[in-house]
Amino acid sequence: MPTNFPIVRLKRAPEARERIKGRKARFPKKIPYDRQAQRLGQVFANAERSLASYASDVSVAADPRAVVPDRCLVFELLGDVPEFNLAAQALGLDWLANEATTGDAEFDEDVAPDAPERQPAQRLYLTMPTEQALRRLLAQWKRYTSGVAPGDDQKGLWKLFDYLHKLRVWSVEDRLDPTLADYVAKMLANDPEEGVIVALDLWYRDDDDRRDESLDTLNEMLDEVGGELLDQVDIPEIRYQGAFIQVPGNVAEQLVQGNGRIARFHDVMTIRPQSAYESPIEGDAVSVATEQEAPQLDGDCIAALLDGYPIDQHELLAGRLTITEVDVHGAQAPALTRHHGTAMASLIVHGDLKSPDTKPLNRPLAVLPVLVSPGGTRKEVTPKGKLPIGVIYRALKTITSANRRVNPDLMGVIVINHSICDVYAPFVRRSSPWAMLLDYFSHAHNLLFVVSAGNVFLKRPGFRGGQLV
Repeated sequence: MPTNFPIVRLKRAPEARERIKGRKARFPKKIPYDRQAQRLGQVFANAERSLASYASDVSVAADPRAVVPDRCLVFELLGDVPEFNLAAQALGLDWLANEATTGDAEFDEDVAPDAPERQPAQRLYLTMPTEQALRRLLAQWKRYTSGVAPGDDQKGLWKLFDYLHKLRVWSVEDRLDPTLADYVAKMLANDPEEGVIVALDLWYRDDDDRRDESLDTLNEMLDEVGGELLDQVDIPEIRYQGAFIQVPGNVAEQLVQGNGRIARFHDVMTIRPQSAYESPIEGDAVSVATEQEAPQLDGDCIAALLDGYPIDQHELLAGRLTITEVDVHGAQAPALTRHHGTAMASLIVHGDLKSPDTKPLNRPLAVLPVLVSPGGTRKEVTPKGKLPIGVIYRALKTITSANRRVNPDLMGVIVINHSICDVYAPFVRRSSPWAMLLDYFSHAHNLLFVVSAGNVFLKRPGFRGGQLV
């Protein structure tokens, strides 16, 4: 640590100001067991009557790896879900995902506004892999609703029942992203004859063969309707499998209505607008006439930029950048269109060029281009036909797997600027896979991501802003 910046211990001065007392974390009120029995008794009764159909479905009862997500139970809970997961797993239920509702949850008209069940709910998705797991759930529910005190190993499950808002089976309503209808309408309004690209988030299976089987089935469905699988990606670190598909306009309209084999394909978790980023090119590439001294660099890269392809020989950037190509190569980004990456690299290296007190970085900046400039357009965009999350994932893997023999310039990177976004993904219900990807790499590899907060391109009724990633 530099000796001219010593650590200064700050002492509290009680005579000057009293400590402000903190507040206990607010947790929603639980719903009484007798009220739960009245509200949800019929749901559990229906599940009990369905035991025969569960037992006869070999794909559900015989092999936990072959769970059909349409047999997925959706628990809508009052409050956050992590503390309930272990209790559910103890029953043999496999946790799949969770999300927050958007605040538009439906409530019974006869429920008082201050009743516990009027509180916003979280959704916890659980599979029902065996008949025995369902029997255990029903048996414990009967004990709970009869007022039996829980044993030590049942307290977590009783708490799950206390805060259970709704229970239902996974359905098409869960599968369709709320922004899909507006997106498809916009795409068809621009060109009714052109195919519509949508992204599919598939239920992630640990078994490689099972994931391959999902893609094989999806390809068969696409062949039937004249569609095409453009790209697919597996990201085991965040348990994500995604697909980029293009379908005719009439098929896209069917998806919006939840009709057709693709919309009802068991292995599809979410159908949403295509992931994409685009930045309009305004004028020519950045050009500054100021003469600059030759860079005096000291040390290796500690910062990286995931953005457009920069003009690395620009007078402000020459000798200051190290470029690593993964998915995007120089030929895909003509020099006159390299606007966004050049501007961002200049901002990172030099700061505000109009500020006389700003000094350039004394270390090189690592750049991994992730945007291209298709011929005939005035935009920098994510590569056409590729899932952007896959492009970003491969770039981040390149950084985190760098060693002295392969990409040594990236070994010291700890800060990553990522000033691009998914323009078709305003925040709805839960964080996007793209956001979860950054979160994972930040936690697992001690990386600090700098993400801009000003990229809002999509304006839709009901949304006040865009989700960053």
